Amino acid sequence: MSDEPDPAADPTMVGDTVVLGRSSDGGRDSSGARLVAGRYAVEGLLGAGGMGTVYLAHDLELDERIALKVLQGDAADPRLSLELFRREVKLARRVTHPNIARVFDIGATADGTFLTMELVDGVSLGSIAGEPLDAGQAAEIGLALCDGLTAAHDAGILHCDLKPANVIAARDGRHVITDFGVARALRASSSPSSVRPLDAPIIAGTPAYMSPEQMEGKPLDERTDLYALGALLYRLVAGALPWKSDSFAKLLAARSASPPPDPRDALPSIPSVMAELVMKCLAPARSDRFASAREVASALRGALTTRARAAVLAAPERSPIAVLPIDATDAELDAYLAAGIGDEIAEHLSASEELAVKPRALVRRLASDANGSPALARALRVAHAVSGHLSREGDRLNLELKLISVPSWRPTLTASFDFEAAGVLTVARRAARLVALALEREPAHAPESPDAPADAAAAFLRGRYLYRSGDEAATDAFARAHALAPEDARIAGAYALALVRSESLGATSLVHARAVADRTVELAPNLAEGRLALALVNLYEGEGRAAAVELRQAYRLDPTSADVLGWMGRLLVEVGAIREGLEKIERALARDPTLGLAAEARPRALALLGDFTAAVAAFDDTRTLVDDRRAFALGRLHAWRPTEAVEAELVVASRDATRSASARAILGAFIQAGRGQPLSDEIAEQCLAALPGGGAPRRAAFRMQLRAELFAATGRRALATAALEHLDEQSFVDLAWIDGCPALLPLQGSAELERLRRATAARAMRIREALTR
Repeated sequence: MSDEPDPAADPTMVGDTVVLGRSSDGGRDSSGARLVAGRYAVEGLLGAGGMGTVYLAHDLELDERIALKVLQGDAADPRLSLELFRREVKLARRVTHPNIARVFDIGATADGTFLTMELVDGVSLGSIAGEPLDAGQAAEIGLALCDGLTAAHDAGILHCDLKPANVIAARDGRHVITDFGVARALRASSSPSSVRPLDAPIIAGTPAYMSPEQMEGKPLDERTDLYALGALLYRLVAGALPWKSDSFAKLLAARSASPPPDPRDALPSIPSVMAELVMKCLAPARSDRFASAREVASALRGALTTRARAAVLAAPERSPIAVLPIDATDAELDAYLAAGIGDEIAEHLSASEELAVKPRALVRRLASDANGSPALARALRVAHAVSGHLSREGDRLNLELKLISVPSWRPTLTASFDFEAAGVLTVARRAARLVALALEREPAHAPESPDAPADAAAAFLRGRYLYRSGDEAATDAFARAHALAPEDARIAGAYALALVRSESLGATSLVHARAVADRTVELAPNLAEGRLALALVNLYEGEGRAAAVELRQAYRLDPTSADVLGWMGRLLVEVGAIREGLEKIERALARDPTLGLAAEARPRALALLGDFTAAVAAFDDTRTLVDDRRAFALGRLHAWRPTEAVEAELVVASRDATRSASARAILGAFIQAGRGQPLSDEIAEQCLAALPGGGAPRRAAFRMQLRAELFAATGRRALATAALEHLDEQSFVDLAWIDGCPALLPLQGSAELERLRRATAARAMRIREALTR
């Protein structure tokens, strides 16, 4: 093979788009007007491609900056360019996804045709693709591109010109595919006569990234874009192009007759899993490539998971230990005290930098399946385990504690604590210190503090015990504890969190929750629970940026808190950082597999990424959700992408007489949405009644989301658009839902959805900046 082509000698080989067909001369678009169509003030040049020139412009009507693309008439046959340019708008408007630059409108002036697009603040991937990237970083970029391609392919659209120059690395963390100027429909147009036939076949794209079938002018499918993706990934990990030639004909011959090049030949350090993935994308025969962008994404996730596991194994070792469930002689009376003592011991041990304490939720999850304490300790893969037994004699309690060496199951420490209920928290703190010293580890500094009144300590532990199972009675228990010990920051923080998470949260209780959260932060500014409570109060009040600031502070104070990780992940997903949010959600579930807010958020995030198979599978982790939450979440997924298995479960749930009539009506509507059936007036009225407006803004917004999805998917457009208008009134922030919810497809292009998206995008950007700064 000869050297890589010189872009200066032949720019069509690498950087620009070449359009081959009938050639003719055409006049260049020479528009120099500062104002286009009386609305767009041109402020500067952003770039130029085969189909057009892109300018930075100010939309005077909406008072926002956009990208304005003006047809470049001499790129090829003028008829061909115009057809492709018009097609770009028609096709691209059908795709709404965070990883695809949105197209807003098309227009024409005496000087030429133009379209307006989302202005993505960032740099072209082509400007950073010269040096090899870390395989993990390249895989993350590849996942983002797969997500965008999946959305386009699902809408029946090919890109046909994927290359680094057509990907923007945005400052907000996204990687955005641009320029559908040479895109083709996978399926026949609904109005074929609207496209004027051309006199010669179209071969469009950039040769360095073209598949063999594209270079030969053959029919194309999704795998054509996957070939280009493989070439792009090759360039990212190897720092060079996979094929080197100085002519179009030689490139075609090499790709058709030779096996795909191995990027490890260019850079031996590239991981095998990444190299094999790239080569599969670059297979000359389409049948040997991945079948879809979803398959590529799944393989990339596997590569990232392998790297993450390797990183964990390579991390500095700390002494692994678990606090096993503590038994109680009177389980009915003292179960909450036994659980509370175990939680407290684990929490104090976790403060030591020399101990790796297994999360309590993980211990509880595995304990339900383990056959005895030794089996549980082995399943947890720890070197040491703390076990205990709690007994009662009158008003006094006795804790028998053992520190056990797991391999031999011999105790290395035995201790007994006799105490009154008022001293339960102090005993747990002293027990943790004793365990740390027995392991010859430096115990965490835990200054002695006055014991809470006996009733306050008991109420606090009971509240935490109930809170873990989602029992609303937890709020009352925390309220009692707070009333008895108003200066105890931990009790105040727990009470504030319970208030804001209560199903009965309304305007009055939200005011009370803010007062308690403010008091918690005042008592203990560095307590993560207090910051989290204040974040959630702000979030439910519709103050998204203030919520993000407090949530970021909570994460700084305790980056291992499952609750903090779960909420941070959830909010990141909503504001468009889906992959980053999913990573935090999965970290939360690793620490607490029973955490409902994370278990519920994970399938949704996967669905927004287009991986519906993984989303359905992830619902196995939501069986601990209480009340109707799991059924509603499953119903929403069914409306997005229906399956027979999910419908069967929903049918059973909708017939469950223990559910309220309104819940059964909503589940029935989800079933009809999945079937694409229109809603009757009666069912529509039931859904409206079951999903009222009002209350805490975030709760009201959630109900309006359900309305919009149900009514859009069942032909009730007026009711759906009314729900969108209500959402804007609630300071809505869920940009990922607007861009990625399939149930909203009937509303795409509507003024109401576009208006909501612009307002939501502005709010989401402020939140994202506050979360990630």
